[in-house]
Amino acid sequence: MVQRSDKASIPHWERDTKVSSAMLAALAEHPLTFDLDEQQRLDLVELAMRERKFNDLAWLEATVLRIRAGEQILATEEGKAETTAATAPPPAAEIPVSLPVQVQSQEHLEALLEAHTAWIKQTLEPGKELVSGRANFKGNDLRTYVFEGFDLRAANLEGCDLRGANLIGTNLAGANLTRAQLQEARLDHAKLRRTNLSHADLSRASLQGADLRQIVTHFTKWEGADLRGTVLETKDVTPHDKEKRAEQDSETTEQ
Repeated sequence: MVQRSDKASIPHWERDTKVSSAMLAALAEHPLTFDLDEQQRLDLVELAMRERKFNDLAWLEATVLRIRAGEQILATEEGKAETTAATAPPPAAEIPVSLPVQVQSQEHLEALLEAHTAWIKQTLEPGKELVSGRANFKGNDLRTYVFEGFDLRAANLEGCDLRGANLIGTNLAGANLTRAQLQEARLDHAKLRRTNLSHADLSRASLQGADLRQIVTHFTKWEGADLRGTVLETKDVTPHDKEKRAEQDSETTEQ
C-alpha cells in the first residue's frame, strides 16, 4: 500500500471523518442534494471542507447548480492555494441529521410535523442556519394516524405501515416511502412527485388525481390500485409496473 507522505495530499474529508460522515448523511436527506449520486455528494463535502462552507445554504444552492450543469467542481479548484485550510482542521460543525422517532400519539405526530414544516421553510430560505426537524418516521406503525393535508416533503417514511391511512391531499414530494405498506391507503390528490416508492405495496390504494411524476418504482406493487386521473411520468418504472399500468388503463377505458 502506498503511504501518503504529506498531509496536503490527503483529501479534507479523510482528515476529519466524523464531520464528513455527518455532512454526507445530511446531504443524503437534504431536498437539494438527496438525488445526487454518492460521488457528487462526496465532492460537495470535500469542497465545503476546503472552503469551510458550513451551514451556508446560498453556497450550497449555487454549488449544486454547478454540479447539475455537469461541472466537475473539484477540478475547477485545482491550482488554487489552500495553505490555510491544509494547516488547520475545519471547525466542528453542527450538522442536523434526523434520527427515527417513534410516534406516540396524534398530538405527538402533529408536533413533529410542525417541526418538519419549519425545517422545510428554513431550507428554502438562503442564509439561514441549518436546523434539525426533518421528519423521520422510519419503521413506524402509522395506521391510526391522520395525515390529510399535511406537508411531508422529503420526509423519511421508509418501511412505515400506512395501510388504510388517510393521506388525501398530502404533499409527499421527494419523500422516502421505500418498502412502505400502503395497501388500501387513501392518496387521492396527493403530491408524490419524485417520491421513492421502491418495494412499496400500494395494492387497492386510491390515488385518484395524484401527482406521480418522476416517482421511483422498483418492484412497486399496484394490484387493484385506483389510478384514475393520475399524472404519471415515472423516473424509473419496471416492466412489471408498466404492464400493470396498461391493465389499469384498459379497465378504465372499458368502464
